[in-house]
Amino acid sequence: MGILLIVAFILIIVLLGKIIIMKKSISSISKMLNEILESDSNMLITSSTTDKTIEEFIRNLNTELKVLKKLKLEFQNGNQDLRRTITNISHDIRTPLTAIRGYVDLMSEEGRSNKKYLSIIENKLFEMEALTEELYDYTFCLDKYREEKCEDVVLNEVLEECIGSFYASFKKNGIIPIVEMPPENVVRRLNKNVLYRAFENIISNSLKYSEGDFRIFLSSDGTTTFSNETSKIDRIVLASIFDRFYTVEGAKKKSGIGLSIAKQLVEMSGGSIEATLKNGNLSIKIKF
Repeated sequence: MGILLIVAFILIIVLLGKIIIMKKSISSISKMLNEILESDSNMLITSSTTDKTIEEFIRNLNTELKVLKKLKLEFQNGNQDLRRTITNISHDIRTPLTAIRGYVDLMSEEGRSNKKYLSIIENKLFEMEALTEELYDYTFCLDKYREEKCEDVVLNEVLEECIGSFYASFKKNGIIPIVEMPPENVVRRLNKNVLYRAFENIISNSLKYSEGDFRIFLSSDGTTTFSNETSKIDRIVLASIFDRFYTVEGAKKKSGIGLSIAKQLVEMSGGSIEATLKNGNLSIKIKF
């Protein structure tokens, strides 16, 4: 009986000691966690404990901290992107507004012919209308297309239809596109409207930068390449060409929304898109 009491006493002492150690460890972990959350450091929780339960607890906390820091970074980047977007939009809208105000002032002067300035003002208003339409596209079209269903789509037919819709634009810019497609149908399970819109945005943006031949190639493996000569794109511009609202100075129309939409449409369809520049030749390649 005496031996049992001694053993029980020892076990109680050991358990109490373990509880005290765990309490100190948890207190230390809590303090460290608060410091990490209140700061912008990338520190993780550390402890010298050998208790397996505490070690597992620390691992789980560190995993959650990593996720939290990743989300925080994404949020911060999103805020920066939003500020940059607002700045670009403000600039793009303010520029034609300033021009319109200037031409209205000229029209108010005596002896001036209003017809010329009305035409210029009309063009500036068209610029603003195009910008607001693209903003609407970016805001709403991606969510709309996500809701649509996929089907077996012949890439050749969709591409041919899209190219045909740009006949007037090609003619206006003095461009005769060089188009090559395989004789057999290239079929992929996609949403036809999403595919058409991606093709449309790429061709539309290519026309802004094109200074010569415009080539469109569809290969039997599902790769479509849009290629055109341009001096407006360099390696620095190339790195940002798919960014939202990135604009290229000197382009026929300054807007980066189209390629951003094209990228998201292609990727949400399970495809890939890339831009390359070689010897002044810009190529946009998508593959499904």
